[in-house]
Amino acid sequence: MGTSGFSNHALTEWSFLSIVKLNVIRRLSVCLSLLLVAPRVFGQISPGDLARPHAHLEGLTNCTKCHKLGGGPSAEKCFECHVEIKEYIQAKRGYHFVVAGQNAKQCFECHSDHNGKKFELIHWPSGQENFEHKLTGFLLEGRHAQAKCRECHQPKNVAIDVRKMNQNIDLEKTFLGLGRECTNCHADEHRGQLSQDCRQCHTMSGWKPAANFEHMRAKFQLTGRHLKVDCKKCHPSVTEALSTKSTTRGSFTRFVGIDFQNCNACHIDRHKGRFGQNCKQCHGTASWAKLKSGDFNHKLTRFPLLGLHDSVPCEKCHSSGKPRSGLKFARCTDCHKDQHLGQFAARPDRGKCESCHDVFGFRPAKFGVAEHGRTIYPLSGAHLAIPCTSCHVRQASTGRRKFRFTNTSCLGCHQDVHLGQFAAKIQTGGCESCHSVEAWQETHFDHNSARFPLRGLHKRVSCRQCHKRTEQGSSRERILFRPMKMTCEGCHQDIHLGQFTKGRAKKACDQCHSPAGWIELLFDHDNDSRFKLKGAHEKVGCLDCHAIETRQSITFVRFKPVDPRCISCHANEGKTK
Repeated sequence: MGTSGFSNHALTEWSFLSIVKLNVIRRLSVCLSLLLVAPRVFGQISPGDLARPHAHLEGLTNCTKCHKLGGGPSAEKCFECHVEIKEYIQAKRGYHFVVAGQNAKQCFECHSDHNGKKFELIHWPSGQENFEHKLTGFLLEGRHAQAKCRECHQPKNVAIDVRKMNQNIDLEKTFLGLGRECTNCHADEHRGQLSQDCRQCHTMSGWKPAANFEHMRAKFQLTGRHLKVDCKKCHPSVTEALSTKSTTRGSFTRFVGIDFQNCNACHIDRHKGRFGQNCKQCHGTASWAKLKSGDFNHKLTRFPLLGLHDSVPCEKCHSSGKPRSGLKFARCTDCHKDQHLGQFAARPDRGKCESCHDVFGFRPAKFGVAEHGRTIYPLSGAHLAIPCTSCHVRQASTGRRKFRFTNTSCLGCHQDVHLGQFAAKIQTGGCESCHSVEAWQETHFDHNSARFPLRGLHKRVSCRQCHKRTEQGSSRERILFRPMKMTCEGCHQDIHLGQFTKGRAKKACDQCHSPAGWIELLFDHDNDSRFKLKGAHEKVGCLDCHAIETRQSITFVRFKPVDPRCISCHANEGKTK
């Protein structure tokens, strides 16, 4: 019986067991025919056509190339042709090592022949796509489990030159020769920059992201803000020839050969080299704006920190979001608020804060007596002992001290204690007409220039004896200077109890008295009275005629009226004792 009547379609519908049974039936038929012909020809007739790969072994003379005499197919005979399988088994690797080496299966148990030229020698019990790949020693995981067989098993991926072992191997059909390294099937996207063991970074689940990669294992460990930077920011895409022999250009990501010794390899040096190349002496990866405390040498800048500036936190001047460079610092007011609200802006010699202050403290100011002497109001006398804040008071409207004055006269600071009594005099000569800065109480007023010149004993009298405090307790309390009474009785009590001020013959005090002394009289009895002193009267004491009297507990000398008759004084003279 021949096998020409079997087609590939028919074979695919039969099970492998049916094919084996058919072979047995065929062989029995052949044996019966041979027995009928002659016993000598029995062993030399083929039981069926060989599959196309073995077609070159057809013929009675080739049986022993696969079969032992008196026996069946021999694995040793198979290995004489299929050297590559033998080497795989001897190397203890691959599928054939598992099924033939470990499980001791014979070749014909999987690769049955004499089933026709179109018969497939490779048997897939559950179908090719359901092949248990782990038996090869390469477990299909992740994305590999989804790949079709020929996506991997194709000539370009054959890494082992199996044709050196067997030149008859068809690379389009073989499943041998694949390496187990990723780069055997996948192009090395890194162009040899990294290890060939792709699984150090990648997984079978997908090329991206590189789940196993840890930057901490790299020479440049990511810390701080670097952890949030996109990989492409540091690892650029490079385009170059795919190989030294290829003119085709391809793009890949640069991972090695990247300069990272200095920060300026990636970052622009905002300081333009003024502070050297070691950025890490001042900056950290947590934040570019946050400097390492105490590490930065500010003396390297154009603004060395002196005095109290050295203790100021960096953030006070270099606030968040504010650039480190380009800050103004030529004037104190570039950083500090002008506490004087521009009071010195109009004076070039006073407009700079350094004229009065220094970096060691805002107070006390360097502006002293000598400096004040160069202003429009030099200090002298009692003003030298007055605290600055007494004149430079804090203004309610601004809360700042006043340093610019439009009125530098005494009344610009001092209240007019005279309440306008000398307004006209102050208008022309100021308070300086009477007072000096040495002491307020010490006046140089010339009383002789007043309407009441001081003469005689008046020169010895203190001012307060005449100029007394008036309207005490009221808002008008003051020492009275004007208007003053110019008459004697304006200050002095009339000890004569009106004897010379009543009647038609009124007399002023200065008709009898002078400032030289109260008892030094200018009175002339002959001219100034009705009773002229003549004769013995010239020698009579005043009190002999002008008696002392008491009225309402007040003692006084009677001058008027006095009885001018002789009898009023001499009534008892001439009488006999």
